[in-house]
Amino acid sequence: MAGYHDREVHPDATFFPGLVIYRFDGPLFFADANTFRDAVLDLADAEPRPAWILVAAEPITDIDTTAADMLADLDRKLNVNGVSLVFAEMKTPSDGRSSGTS
Repeated sequence: MAGYHDREVHPDATFFPGLVIYRFDGPLFFADANTFRDAVLDLADAEPRPAWILVAAEPITDIDTTAADMLADLDRKLNVNGVSLVFAEMKTPSDGRSSGTS
Protein backbone atom coordinates (compact mmCIF):
# COMPACT_ATOMS: atom_id res chain seq x y z
CA MET A 1 0.00 0.00 0.00
CA ALA A 2 1.56 3.31 -1.10
CA GLY A 3 2.08 6.17 1.37
CA TYR A 4 3.13 6.57 4.98
CA HIS A 5 1.26 4.60 7.61
CA ASP A 6 1.17 4.11 11.36
CA ARG A 7 3.39 1.14 12.22
CA GLU A 8 1.03 0.16 15.04
CA VAL A 9 -1.69 -0.40 12.43
CA HIS A 10 0.69 -1.69 9.72
CA PRO A 11 3.51 -3.49 11.56
CA ASP A 12 5.02 -4.83 8.32
CA ALA A 13 5.49 -1.33 6.85
CA THR A 14 8.97 -0.20 5.89
CA PHE A 15 10.80 1.52 8.73
CA PHE A 16 13.22 4.39 8.15
CA PRO A 17 15.66 4.38 11.09
CA GLY A 18 16.02 7.78 12.71
CA LEU A 19 12.88 9.28 11.13
CA VAL A 20 9.55 9.91 12.82
CA ILE A 21 6.65 11.42 10.88
CA TYR A 22 4.10 13.31 12.98
CA ARG A 23 0.80 14.61 11.60
CA PHE A 24 -1.02 17.32 13.54
CA ASP A 25 -4.61 17.74 12.35
CA GLY A 26 -5.57 21.38 12.64
CA PRO A 27 -4.37 24.94 13.13
CA LEU A 28 -1.53 25.42 15.58
CA PHE A 29 -2.48 28.16 18.04
CA PHE A 30 -2.32 29.16 21.70
CA ALA A 31 -4.88 26.59 22.86
CA ASP A 32 -3.07 23.55 21.45
CA ALA A 33 0.56 24.70 21.24
CA ASN A 34 1.50 22.87 24.44
CA THR A 35 -0.22 19.69 23.24
CA PHE A 36 1.83 19.80 20.03
CA ARG A 37 5.05 20.53 21.95
CA ASP A 38 4.49 17.70 24.44
CA ALA A 39 3.71 15.19 21.67
CA VAL A 40 6.88 16.11 19.75
CA LEU A 41 9.01 15.95 22.91
CA ASP A 42 7.59 12.49 23.65
CA LEU A 43 8.53 11.39 20.13
CA ALA A 44 12.03 12.81 20.60
CA ASP A 45 12.48 10.86 23.86
CA ALA A 46 11.55 7.52 22.27
CA GLU A 47 14.10 4.74 21.95
CA PRO A 48 15.79 4.56 19.63
CA ARG A 49 16.10 8.35 19.61
CA PRO A 50 15.13 9.80 16.23
CA ALA A 51 17.50 12.04 14.32
CA TRP A 52 14.59 13.67 12.47
CA ILE A 53 11.01 14.52 13.40
CA LEU A 54 9.13 15.40 10.25
CA VAL A 55 5.82 17.20 10.75
CA ALA A 56 3.34 16.42 7.97
CA ALA A 57 1.92 19.94 8.08
CA GLU A 58 -0.74 19.87 5.36
CA PRO A 59 -3.60 20.01 7.94
CA ILE A 60 -1.97 22.95 9.79
CA THR A 61 -3.87 25.79 8.16
CA ASP A 62 -2.71 28.55 10.51
CA ILE A 63 -0.05 29.26 13.14
CA ASP A 64 -0.47 32.12 15.61
CA THR A 65 2.34 33.99 17.39
CA THR A 66 2.10 31.87 20.55
CA ALA A 67 2.56 28.71 18.49
CA ALA A 68 5.35 30.31 16.44
CA ASP A 69 7.22 31.17 19.65
CA MET A 70 6.68 27.61 20.90
CA LEU A 71 8.05 26.18 17.64
CA ALA A 72 11.21 28.30 17.87
CA ASP A 73 11.79 27.18 21.47
CA LEU A 74 11.00 23.55 20.63
CA ASP A 75 13.42 23.58 17.70
CA ARG A 76 16.22 24.89 19.97
CA LYS A 77 15.50 22.21 22.60
CA LEU A 78 15.49 19.42 20.03
CA ASN A 79 18.67 20.65 18.32
CA VAL A 80 20.55 20.57 21.63
CA ASN A 81 19.68 16.86 21.82
CA GLY A 82 20.65 16.18 18.20
CA VAL A 83 17.11 15.99 16.82
CA SER A 84 16.09 18.02 13.76
CA LEU A 85 12.51 19.28 13.51
CA VAL A 86 11.41 19.68 9.88
CA PHE A 87 8.12 20.38 8.13
CA ALA A 88 6.63 19.04 4.90
CA GLU A 89 3.49 19.89 2.93
CA MET A 90 3.38 23.47 4.22
CA LYS A 91 0.59 25.71 2.99
CA THR A 92 1.75 28.71 0.98
CA PRO A 93 0.82 32.08 2.48
CA SER A 94 -2.25 33.66 0.98
CA ASP A 95 -1.92 37.15 -0.47
CA GLY A 96 -5.63 37.79 0.06
CA ARG A 97 -6.55 37.36 -3.60
CA SER A 98 -8.88 34.65 -4.77
CA SER A 99 -7.17 31.79 -6.59
CA GLY A 100 -10.35 30.86 -8.45
CA THR A 101 -11.28 31.95 -11.94
CA SER A 102 -14.19 34.18 -12.83
